[in-house]
Amino acid sequence: MITKKTEENRSFLFFLFPFKCYNKQETMKRKINKIRVFWLFFLALIVFILVFLAIAPMGKMSYKTDFKQSSRFIQKLSPAERIEAKNIIIGDPVYFSLYTPRTFDQAIIRLRYKNQSEHQVIEAGVLAENLSNNYQLQPVENRILDGPNQTWFKISEGGLTLWQREKKYISLYEFLGDLKPDSRLALYNYDLDYDYRLPNYQASNQTYTLPSWFLGAHRFFVYIKDEPLHLDIRLLDLNKNQQADDVYLNIYYQGDLTNAQGKKDERKLENETVEDRGQILVDLSDLAEGVYEVELKTNNDIVSSISTNQSKLVFSNKVNLFSEDVENINLWSDISCLNIVSASPTALQSILIDKQMQMVDQVYQQFEYQLDSGLKQITLEKGGLNLEGSGFFSFSPEAFFQPKWPTLNQASDLSVFDYILADYISPFREEDWQIAEVHLNLKGMYRYQRQYKIVISIPGLKADDDISDSVIIDSIEVDLSGKSLWQKLKEII
Repeated sequence: MITKKTEENRSFLFFLFPFKCYNKQETMKRKINKIRVFWLFFLALIVFILVFLAIAPMGKMSYKTDFKQSSRFIQKLSPAERIEAKNIIIGDPVYFSLYTPRTFDQAIIRLRYKNQSEHQVIEAGVLAENLSNNYQLQPVENRILDGPNQTWFKISEGGLTLWQREKKYISLYEFLGDLKPDSRLALYNYDLDYDYRLPNYQASNQTYTLPSWFLGAHRFFVYIKDEPLHLDIRLLDLNKNQQADDVYLNIYYQGDLTNAQGKKDERKLENETVEDRGQILVDLSDLAEGVYEVELKTNNDIVSSISTNQSKLVFSNKVNLFSEDVENINLWSDISCLNIVSASPTALQSILIDKQMQMVDQVYQQFEYQLDSGLKQITLEKGGLNLEGSGFFSFSPEAFFQPKWPTLNQASDLSVFDYILADYISPFREEDWQIAEVHLNLKGMYRYQRQYKIVISIPGLKADDDISDSVIIDSIEVDLSGKSLWQKLKEII
């Protein structure tokens, strides 16, 4: 308890020793100020570290997960029905999200894994754009190239490898200089520019409509010589979701964009009322002879009907036939591993594949057929099926052609090839594990809520079969690289 006498004593002491009392007060203030400065510095350091990690000023970041603990940056593998014990893949494909605080130009994904299956191909990739669900895939492992053809002669130059059944060429330059349409060549992870020509081609002036409506995104090729490119694409919107059902049509010649059109969806309805979205008309004349690639980019709310006068027209890798009311649809294809799925109970049916009866009798079940090489006829009772594989589809044998070299895949028959050209590096072994590096280009790739979507694909691996096979992922490391803070500032300045 402080009394009046105590206060008087303090005043008297301060009168006798003013400097001593003043120094004690100053010392206390200095201590408090030092503590304040320390905490301000500490908080500033924390903020600096967080900002440093967020902007990655040097343009580089690295993440790793071994699945023992959850990671904010490399998120869990999904969907759950294709995963066991967090890191064992039992079905194809699986995905994970890669969180990054900023955009990057490249990712090097390092997988440490065991392939405990008979499946020969593993690939990984990044979602390029969400509209058509397109992934840019790169090889992880290809046992076709690592194994059976080790007796073939190999030439490696500049990241490319040429396998020859019999040694004929001593360099890639010599091989490419002597390349002919009948060279019996297969490609893997490499797009070879080639000025394709169809001998004895005759243009057609007759306009026809393909026998089915098509669901979602598609890619097809036409051949042009002394004729215009005519396309009349009618569009319907099923309005089953609230997403913007935009439609884009891009036309390429020898890899260059020559024409682009589009229709924006301003209404974004979700009433399941079919809406006429009009047409996209293409009439291009004075075109150079050769192959033209047509890319229809949209989602599965859009169905399209295609009319054209091109006598050569093939779809690449997929035809998703929407029209269940169209009967007796005939297709021709060179695909060796054909996958068929029905999304509707009313589309279940029997089909003829190369004169062999097959049944598609379950909804959302992927039916896989291993077929002989060469052109095969596929006859459907009706539409409503999605057919996919590595190769081409046409609606008549006369319309079929192969605008690109065949792609090597798990169903390829090596006996029909004399050469394989690939951009591929085999994984290396570390004790019982294999380690592979996948280089992904992230420029312009789809990124939502600061996340890139990554896929790991093992074609043929099924979770619902009776085969005990899997791919175990021991760890995933990701090295990201992009522009530094200084480079970004230079662009702004």
